[in-house]
Amino acid sequence: MPTDGSALPDPKPRMRGGIGRKKPGVPRQIYGTARTMAFVRAAGLCEAHTPECFRYGTQTHHVLPRSRGGKHELGNLLVVCASCHGWIHAHPAISRQAGWLK
Repeated sequence: MPTDGSALPDPKPRMRGGIGRKKPGVPRQIYGTARTMAFVRAAGLCEAHTPECFRYGTQTHHVLPRSRGGKHELGNLLVVCASCHGWIHAHPAISRQAGWLK
C-alpha cells in the first residue's frame, strides 16, 4: 500500500456499458457477432422509425425479449435509436403490430 496517498491501479478494470458489454450467461463472441451483423445490416440507421426516431441506430433490441426465451440471434435483433427503443417498450400493442415486439 503506498504511503504517499496515491492509489494503486485497479487490478480488474471494470467494463462499462456499450458495444462490448458482456451479457450474463452468453459467450461474448456469440452475442457480439450477432450484434455486429445487425449493425452492418442496418448500415448505422434505426430500423424502427417510430414517431420519435432519432434516425441513427445505437442500441440493439430483442424482438422476442430474453425474459420470454428470446435468443441473441440476428433474426431476433433490431438496431434502434434510444428514443425508438423506449417507445417500443412503452407502446407494446403498436410495436407488436409493426413486428418490433413479440
